[in-house]
Amino acid sequence: MVAKNRFYFPNVFLSTLTRLFFKKPPVLPPNDDQKLKILLYQVGNIGDLVVSTPVYRSLREKYSEAEITLLSSSGSRKYVGAEEIIKPLNLIDNIQTFIPDEFVSLKHYYSFYLTIRKAKYDLIVYLPSNLWKTFTICRDLIFFSLAGIKYGVGFRVHEDYYYYLKYNMHPRSEIERLFDSLKPLGIENGNKLPLFAVSNEDIEFVQNVLSKHNVSNNEVIIAVMPGGKYPARLWPGQYFATLIDKINENFLVKIILLGSEHEKKLAEEIKNQTKIKPLDTSGSLTIHQSGALIKECDLLITNDSGPMHISSAVGTPTVSIFSAVDIPFLWYPAGDNHKIFYNKVDCSPCFQKECDNHICMENISIESVYKAVKEQLYTMDIRERRED
Repeated sequence: MVAKNRFYFPNVFLSTLTRLFFKKPPVLPPNDDQKLKILLYQVGNIGDLVVSTPVYRSLREKYSEAEITLLSSSGSRKYVGAEEIIKPLNLIDNIQTFIPDEFVSLKHYYSFYLTIRKAKYDLIVYLPSNLWKTFTICRDLIFFSLAGIKYGVGFRVHEDYYYYLKYNMHPRSEIERLFDSLKPLGIENGNKLPLFAVSNEDIEFVQNVLSKHNVSNNEVIIAVMPGGKYPARLWPGQYFATLIDKINENFLVKIILLGSEHEKKLAEEIKNQTKIKPLDTSGSLTIHQSGALIKECDLLITNDSGPMHISSAVGTPTVSIFSAVDIPFLWYPAGDNHKIFYNKVDCSPCFQKECDNHICMENISIESVYKAVKEQLYTMDIRERRED
């Protein structure tokens, strides 16, 4: 039997606070004349938001008449946020964003408090992706309670990290953890596949881009996502370049580089190291056009990134390369059509954004990733070029 972990008493404390500050939440939806106002609190990046979409879907199915508002950080203006990822799904009635850096003064904090209180929400569903600090969770719990919210769920420290580090126990995936937060509402076994909106206009735009670069619909297309938000999560660029050439030498495929504006430099460096000069779309597509491109592709080769989760949502198989920055399994793409690489090293998990000793990624060989690509293509009945 596993001993009580160091998060046991903080969670007992938080559970006690939840009972003191909030009423027991309603398991059954209210009557039509008792329209519930639900506030979802979810901060994070593209991947966090995409992974959490099954929760939004299950809440909407459970409380079809409720008014649901998503409160999410807009993060850096450099990155995509909830407005772009969640709004097109039509699962949320309202989206309210904030910039965490603004809460450096009591004036901003109090203004935000008044905004929440004025809205008169009934239920807060608390879903941040990194639940480490008891003080932060306690602060937020009291804040939302004092803002007049009657019911609250999700205020717990993330204990899976401890079980993995201390006992090497297989942790739950992030989406399984998020669904645990909904159990007090009577929601347990919802569809866990993520959602991402791709419009016909997005598909048409991408098809036109491909056509202009002589890529036809009947060709095998592989997208390569060499970037990511944090350097510590990136497989070396020269590895990607060598892999691209190796795939091209052995398979009749079209290879496309994918990425945002801030990843253009990396894509250019990779392109300059390859023999074939793949089509580079980095910085030229919106997030939804990128999703459409991934949907049009037969395979995505990617680091742990937002596009990896988008690929899972639109049904495109992946070869996904994970660093040892985080704990494995938590953020693996949903579904069975993915090949995963993770190299556990002595310093893992380091939880660093940058790393001077990148052995966790450098030790994942080009040959092993190529083998996974080949296996994925084989499942699609795509074989190597034949020698003349």
